[in-house]
Amino acid sequence: MKKKRKKNMFPPILSIPNISKKLLLFGAFLLLGFSGYGQVPTGYSVVIDQDPINSINETAVSFTFSGAVIGTTYNYTFTSSGGGTPVTGTGTVASAGQTISGINLSGLGDGTITLSATLTNVNGTGAAATDTSTKATATPSGYTVAINQDPINSGNETAVSFTFSGAVIGTTYNYTFTSSGAGTPVTGTGTVASAGQTISGINLSGLGDGTITLSATLTNVNGTGAAATDTSTKATATPSGYTVAINQDPINSGNETA
Repeated sequence: MKKKRKKNMFPPILSIPNISKKLLLFGAFLLLGFSGYGQVPTGYSVVIDQDPINSINETAVSFTFSGAVIGTTYNYTFTSSGGGTPVTGTGTVASAGQTISGINLSGLGDGTITLSATLTNVNGTGAAATDTSTKATATPSGYTVAINQDPINSGNETAVSFTFSGAVIGTTYNYTFTSSGAGTPVTGTGTVASAGQTISGINLSGLGDGTITLSATLTNVNGTGAAATDTSTKATATPSGYTVAINQDPINSGNETA
């Protein structure tokens, strides 16, 4: 009785002649090499999505990858030139352009924020991708104002001006003039264009004579800074209330020259 021939339990590739198998394996290694197998992640970048980072968005910062390798592990660190505890995080890349959100940077000081992010696979960790942003969470401070006319009189009361020193460009200014002599307060607002900006053409004719007080504030997205003040004197009235008396009556040859 003939024995039944056993079926080949091995994959067909093992039945290929030895030389052919070597060529096949060599081709497979070439293919894997060209596909990036065996390499650490490369070619990715990151962008911080908020610039500037302020008191409104500092607890919900995000950044976005470009060219991230799906399935790799990301690690990131945020630091600030203004100090504070670095903020770190990790996770798995789900898409090449993945956004990592909900990052709280309130513990970092104002200054230049630097993000450093890496991708890691079984072959190792790629070079760090970086980006920077500015963190500014403080309200404006350190500015002063000076009224340019002192005294304010009938010749200049409709064209009063004042000048900032140390104003923060891009903030909103608000000012109010009042008088100890009563009258309707004079207000105005605008955007700071320069640190030493002069605000001119202010009409104070509706304020009474007396001590004029200017109060000015600067406001940004974080809030309003402390008021800067200055004073001047308003005196627009012509002289009044005086009398005269001739001391000699009659005037004669004895007193006419004195």
